[in-house]
Amino acid sequence: MTESKNPQRLSLAESVKRFENFDNEQTRTATADEVLEFRQRINSKHLENQIIRSVAEARYFGLSWQTIGAILNLPAEFAEQKFNSDIKIFDGAFGFSPSIQ
Repeated sequence: MTESKNPQRLSLAESVKRFENFDNEQTRTATADEVLEFRQRINSKHLENQIIRSVAEARYFGLSWQTIGAILNLPAEFAEQKFNSDIKIFDGAFGFSPSIQ
């Protein structure tokens, strides 16, 4: 696989500006490797979000970090450190409602 350039991460303001000033004539067709890399990044992020949501649901239903860690094959302390701040986005103000009833 040939190495492709990774797009630099842009701030939200820079992304909006780039979108507003988008000119279709300045675009190019992506290579097959670039498309594959892009799909892999999307799939990876989607899987990560599913895991975070599952951990949030497990915590909502009272599972301990020890149990969650065992399920994920991680030490409890590492699981808590890795996911504790991320799962807060599903709680409180964001209206977390678990899919498991």
